[in-house]
Amino acid sequence: MNELIQPDVPVEVIAKGRDLGSVLSSYMKFYDDARKYVDRGGKTEEEIFSDIMLGSVYRVYLLGVEDGMMEERK
Repeated sequence: MNELIQPDVPVEVIAKGRDLGSVLSSYMKFYDDARKYVDRGGKTEEEIFSDIMLGSVYRVYLLGVEDGMMEERK
């Protein structure tokens, strides 16, 4: 197994995070926002899609960073 991949995520980390519905709603917003700003000049459809996914997935990652910095949810 790749030593960079951890097989288990501690429950306390999951409990700190947002619920799945909130994450999915945020992802769709990020996807739509990224689609507006992707440079289409000379790019293939695959490159455009890749850029949109890159931007939106990175924003979802940052949600996790924000959650990790939060105090415990009440």
